[in-house]
Amino acid sequence: MSRQEYGTGNTPWSGEIPQEVERFLESILGRALGGVLRTGGGKYVPTCDLKETDQTYEVYFDLPGVDPSQIRVEMHEGKLLVAGSRKTFDEQERASYHRIERPFGEFYRVVQVPGEVDIDNVEAQYRDGVLQVTLAKAPQYRARKIDIRTS
Repeated sequence: MSRQEYGTGNTPWSGEIPQEVERFLESILGRALGGVLRTGGGKYVPTCDLKETDQTYEVYFDLPGVDPSQIRVEMHEGKLLVAGSRKTFDEQERASYHRIERPFGEFYRVVQVPGEVDIDNVEAQYRDGVLQVTLAKAPQYRARKIDIRTS
């Protein structure tokens, strides 16, 4: 029986796919298949959600099995970068598997934040395999109530 590995470059589409093609595939086929098509060289792209509140942007990344010390979070020109690595199998351990579908190795994800961020007020928390990055909105972009005066 042959072993199947997904997200490790052993697909018919191994290698780099231009970003325009990635976006097209993702819009037509959805994240699941688009992610399989674009993973190559042992890299994978973690899924994420972006939520906006009155005061913050909150970005959640699914990173199960990742050691928090192996995660790097950076902000640059309105983009949030999350990068790191998930432990790979050693050759002896890999030999006993018939199927490997969970991604491993290096990963990165860049998320465009929809507004200005107070760069000095960014927090990251990792719990139960989910990385939450909370980015405070710059004061001029925060929602605020405006009182109505009457004469």
